[in-house]
Amino acid sequence: MFQIAKEYKGLNESSISEQYFEQGYQLLKVKAGYAKEAIVDFLYVLLNNHNLERALEVIGSEADLLKEIPDFHFVCGLIYTELAIAMPEDSSMLIPMIETSYLQCLNLGGQSTKEIVNGTSTYLAAYNLGIFYEFIDMKERAKECYQFSASHNYTLAMERLSNL
Repeated sequence: MFQIAKEYKGLNESSISEQYFEQGYQLLKVKAGYAKEAIVDFLYVLLNNHNLERALEVIGSEADLLKEIPDFHFVCGLIYTELAIAMPEDSSMLIPMIETSYLQCLNLGGQSTKEIVNGTSTYLAAYNLGIFYEFIDMKERAKECYQFSASHNYTLAMERLSNL
């Protein structure tokens, strides 16, 4: 099911992909070697399809299993950001969750934790955290994050730095 879901995801057939991810998720045996990556992929599809309520359910169910996976915290940060945009009345609750997600990515990166996608525990997390800090008007912290991200030759961070 997960392989079929990934194929549909690759074809930009997000709604069909989500259906197969959901079926695979329901059949998932947590000890399977592919389980963690499959759940993270599922969360990305849920985010892409704006199925944020289901994404929160999966996050709640899998947080303990995925707590050492930077990619999990990275996608959580993206989901919480999307929720804050969609539901500004709840943003005061979500803002600390966004920051915590990206800080956890960087913390795991400092422990040399394995990433699924390169950069989720280093320059990508730092860049997103920089945008977060810039948005909440903490320019110096944003600058620090962009500098870290730029030190990994991340062009978007270099551009943000030049505009601060």
